[in-house]
Amino acid sequence: MTDAQIFQLAGIPLFVMGLVWVIRPQSLKQIIKDMAANKGALLLAGISAFVIGYLIVAFHNVWSGGSTVIITVIGWLALLKGLFITIAASANMDLYAVIARIRKFFVVLPWLVLIVGLVALYFGYFA
Repeated sequence: MTDAQIFQLAGIPLFVMGLVWVIRPQSLKQIIKDMAANKGALLLAGISAFVIGYLIVAFHNVWSGGSTVIITVIGWLALLKGLFITIAASANMDLYAVIARIRKFFVVLPWLVLIVGLVALYFGYFA
């Protein structure tokens, strides 16, 4: 898989999620509440992040400049995040409960995801 294809594959869902969360912030609030209350959903998210991170690291672990390094770093971060969420699910449930009370989180995160999605789409289709 090329760098452009990975950015395309990541950019589309990130852009759509960011757009939905900007338009309907209550959907992000519901996701955070579900993660704080449902250990099964949290474990599924952790395993998904671990698998995605592992696949990126296994097939694209390249440290030689440009957008390739960005993809490798994202892969390692996803792998470590998935590992952390899966191992410490109870602690993460408490963390999501704290995050659910931070109002600025629900203002900043949708825009951040939208911008990251746009950047990924730029690298995927135009760069």
